Amino acid sequence: MGSRLPPYPEYRESGLAWLPRVPSHWDVRRNGRLFAQRVETGREELPILEVSLRTGVRVRSFGEGDRKQVMADRSKYKRAAAGDVAYNMMRLWQGAVGVAPEDGLVSPAYVVAAPYDGVDPRYFTYLFRTADYMREVESFSRGIVADRNRLYWGQFKQMPSPYPPLEEQRRIADYLDAHGRLTNRLIRNRRRMLAVLKERRQGIVQDAVARGLQPSEPMQRTGLPWLAEVPTRWNRTHVGSHVRVVNGFPFDSTLFRVGEGLPLVRIRDIFRMQTVVSFAGDPVPEAAIDTGDVLVGMDGDFNVAVWQGGPAMLNQRVCCLRPDARFDRAYLALVMALALKWVNEQTFSTTVKHLSSTTIRRLRFPAPAVEEQEAIVAAVERATSAIAATEKRLRREIGLVEEYRERLIADSVTGALDVRTADIAAPLAYGAEDDLALDDEPDGAEDDVGEDLDAALAEAEE
Repeated sequence: MGSRLPPYPEYRESGLAWLPRVPSHWDVRRNGRLFAQRVETGREELPILEVSLRTGVRVRSFGEGDRKQVMADRSKYKRAAAGDVAYNMMRLWQGAVGVAPEDGLVSPAYVVAAPYDGVDPRYFTYLFRTADYMREVESFSRGIVADRNRLYWGQFKQMPSPYPPLEEQRRIADYLDAHGRLTNRLIRNRRRMLAVLKERRQGIVQDAVARGLQPSEPMQRTGLPWLAEVPTRWNRTHVGSHVRVVNGFPFDSTLFRVGEGLPLVRIRDIFRMQTVVSFAGDPVPEAAIDTGDVLVGMDGDFNVAVWQGGPAMLNQRVCCLRPDARFDRAYLALVMALALKWVNEQTFSTTVKHLSSTTIRRLRFPAPAVEEQEAIVAAVERATSAIAATEKRLRREIGLVEEYRERLIADSVTGALDVRTADIAAPLAYGAEDDLALDDEPDGAEDDVGEDLDAALAEAEE
């Protein structure tokens, strides 16, 4: 799968503004000729399906203590047959679409499209999740305001799509499935390494924050579950009294651009030196951030970072912490990471965990004088320099792989590259694992992370 893919030998005009040409033997058809709307209810015994932005359609898991509510009356839920395409009307523009893995029920807010003969739903799901197609979704969607737009069946069926022959659809989908298994394994391994590095860093930070720079001095109990003892001369501090929490702004996604407008920090960007997406609208002063601001991701792992990417706008689900003179910003980032790790461990969710700014304001922890905070930060930076260098390299590798994967999908499903004769890698022995969301790690699949990580750290220290 590593050889360079060629373009098709011949192309023709497609008549589509977003896709000017397609391979000469491909057709262009409206979605209404490819799919029929399925509106079937009354099958309440079927499992609930949900659409994930990362993995498409999957069976929803309900464990004990699940806090997410399910409609008591399933009579309005729609049936999606195995192989149907289901999408969220409000979030298809973000890629909320996939193929049903088995018969199940989906929310009334979803559209279910049953493929006609001659359609491989996997190919079209790949197509629907490309950036160019999602922009077309935005133009066909309807609503009172942009961020509440919906793509109803009536608009979806009018959308034109490239249509390769069925065997070619299957070949493209098989190739992308196989490539996805390989890249998922690579990214998963890198993320495991990052998780181990994070634990090592937090161990170093925990020692520095808990004992300061004079470990022999008298200690006092804090009463905090995540920080047992600190030096007796440190005072307890209430975050809400000394830190202003600035929430991100819900920017209009129809004005998101690449390389045009104001840099926009989304939750995935907080560890980066630059943003991927920009905002082409007017600036929002209250959402402006700059180098040195402390950022917190409010979904997922509640990551904390000191922003290094210069002036930017802060998107929703990320907040900025602006301390007064009581705190050094870098020290605040260190101690917040420890506190939010504990909060994360106490937060139950079967999907994505969410953090509120109120929870952040309520946090309390002891802290030394600012001069000692600065000295602790310097000591931690020295002790973790190799870890920081390795983390930076791993995140860059993940970003490059994801960027290449996105480009490969777009070029394959639009006919820019010809995969008909490409080698397709056989599924790995644990291939089912590779179809899981990268955030849903199964136990017992370490891929020699420890050895790889030790080698990477040794290289960074040279």
